[in-house]
Amino acid sequence: MGSTAPGSQTYDMPKILNAAAGLPVQVISGFKGAAEIRLAVESGEVDGSCEGWEAMSVSWAKLFNAGDATVVVQSPAKPLSDLPHVPLAISLAKTKEARQIIKYGIQDISDILRPYAVPPGTPDGRVEPLRKAFLATMQDPDFITEIKRSKLSIDPLSGKELEMTIASFFKLEPTIVAKFKEILLPK
Repeated sequence: MGSTAPGSQTYDMPKILNAAAGLPVQVISGFKGAAEIRLAVESGEVDGSCEGWEAMSVSWAKLFNAGDATVVVQSPAKPLSDLPHVPLAISLAKTKEARQIIKYGIQDISDILRPYAVPPGTPDGRVEPLRKAFLATMQDPDFITEIKRSKLSIDPLSGKELEMTIASFFKLEPTIVAKFKEILLPK
C-alpha cells in the first residue's frame, strides 16, 4: 500500500488493518501525496492505498469505473451508502483487542480528522451558538445541493459527539496504548 509518512491516514490505516485484522499488507511510505500514490497504483508500483472514500470516490473514479481498482474494506462503523456490500474493517477483527484497535485507531480517528474547534475556556455562551450554527449549515438545502454537485460527502458529528470521542482517547487501557505504539511507531 502506498503511503505518505507515519502519522498519515495512508500509513496508519494499513498498519492497523494488518495488525488487528490480519490483512496481508506492506506499507511503502515516502510518496508526496494521494495523487502520486494513485499514479503508482496505475503503473503497478504499489497495489493500493488507504484513503477516505470522499476523496477516492472522485480522484479514483476512472479506475473504479474501468474495473482497475476496487474497494476491499471500509473503515466506518456502518457501511457507506456507496459501498453497501464492502465489508467493514471491524468485522474482520477476531478479538476484543483487535476490535478496540480498529475502533479507536481507524473509526474514531476518521470521525475527528477535520474538526472545527475553539480554544479551551471558550464560554458556553459562545460554544453552543457555534455548534448550532454548524449543524444548521450541515442541514441547509443549498449547502447540501452544493456538496452533492461537488461530488463530496459529509457526515458530521455534533459538538457533543466530537467531545465524547476525543475524551474516550484519554480513557484507553494502557495495554491498548502500548499496542498502538507497537503498531504505529516506525522501527
